[in-house]
Amino acid sequence: MKRIILSTIFILIICAAVFAQTKSKPATANSAKSTSAFAELILLKTEVESTLEELLLDYKEEYPEVKKNRVQLGFINKELDKLLKLDASQMPKLTLALGKLLVRKIELQSTLSALRENYKEDNPEVARAKKKLEIFEKAIAEIMQ
Repeated sequence: MKRIILSTIFILIICAAVFAQTKSKPATANSAKSTSAFAELILLKTEVESTLEELLLDYKEEYPEVKKNRVQLGFINKELDKLLKLDASQMPKLTLALGKLLVRKIELQSTLSALRENYKEDNPEVARAKKKLEIFEKAIAEIMQ
């Protein structure tokens, strides 16, 4: 009789443990990490970090390409943080297409940043870069609505 009771208790404990592991969890920051958009940004971040490390073997922090890569990493990290803060209802929107838009937006932000170092705001090159960036930001906002 004791054996049956102990066996039953043991089986109930195991069932409870299995159920607890398979129970669906609410969306968290880790949910964003499993999306295509997040993966695209991680790919870009890895490429930029790799290039930066290669440059730092031969050049110092003041070298223009090193500076450009540091700025680009800042933009990438900012976008990654935004994705991690989204709530569960936004996760289906984090598609590969959105990831590609975000990557292109970051590239345009980096280009605009470099142009602003060399030219004034009223320069035609700066104006063109700003307009391109606005177009990508508008497309991203449209997807995220």
